[in-house]
Amino acid sequence: MLQRVYGISKFIYRKLFFLSRRQNHNMIVGSNVLLPNKICIENHGSISSIVIGDNNEFCDDFHIRCFEKGIVKIGSYNWTSLRTQIVCANSVEIGSFCMFGRDVYISDSNEHPVDPIERLNSTKKFWSNRVVNRYYQVDNAPVTIGNNVWVGERAIILKGVSIGDNSVIAAGSVVTKNVPENSIVGGNPAKVIKILE
Repeated sequence: MLQRVYGISKFIYRKLFFLSRRQNHNMIVGSNVLLPNKICIENHGSISSIVIGDNNEFCDDFHIRCFEKGIVKIGSYNWTSLRTQIVCANSVEIGSFCMFGRDVYISDSNEHPVDPIERLNSTKKFWSNRVVNRYYQVDNAPVTIGNNVWVGERAIILKGVSIGDNSVIAAGSVVTKNVPENSIVGGNPAKVIKILE
């Protein structure tokens, strides 16, 4: 008889996820990491540009886009729900014991130039050469998420943000400024709602 894991037989569970113990998808992955079949890793740097620690679980449509000069580091014992996206041109670092709700978006850059002429020129360059190499040239700043952070559904974390340990980002928040440790923030732009004791 098959044992049940979260209401799914181990056989089906193993079909949905693979247990990673080595380098996969052009990144370095620790032991006991569950990666879904529906995963998108765009690593335009070296294999060490994306490093994932031990004991992590990522749900379907997990997406990392790491550009040539970007570095993504994810600690251990983290969990993401569906459709988490990380876009990195500089540095995105996530601690350990963090939880991410559905449709969370994390980006350390504007991704496109704000200046209309620069944006038009980069778009024309893309369509003529099919080359995307502009991400490190636009405004960017590191994103750091501490330990034991809970990021709610559809939250957006933007460039230059540091989120302190034990914090909660409310669902639907747009985080544009640093979040102190042991706090709950919410809104657009996100503001401190409560300090946790």
